[in-house]
Amino acid sequence: MKIRLLLAVGALLLFLTGCAKDIGQAIEADLLTITTDTKSQASSNPGVYMANQQKACDDIISYGDAGLEYLVKTLKSSESSGLKEWIMAYACAEILGEQNPVKQWATSEEWLSGYELAKVQK
Repeated sequence: MKIRLLLAVGALLLFLTGCAKDIGQAIEADLLTITTDTKSQASSNPGVYMANQQKACDDIISYGDAGLEYLVKTLKSSESSGLKEWIMAYACAEILGEQNPVKQWATSEEWLSGYELAKVQK
């Protein structure tokens, strides 16, 4: 009985790890679709990129908490603060909705530091 339980838990962990990888890969593919949109490349406004690739944006947001976890982790490890990171921060804010503690921000770094500060203060 214990062996079956251990096998079931092991299988579940493998499944969840695989799902996390799949979510990360899907998010990265959607981010690539958004950031390489040829119709948007003349613009410096991230909103233009997102509007032209609305489905990809919606797909990222649809991952909910699992997507949020991946996006925050990726933002923390990023050494850039460009278009991709801005879109990731925007997606985080959208996933959080009313629970988003950062109401005003201009860069992904501002959003992330505000989010992290709010988590510490809870």
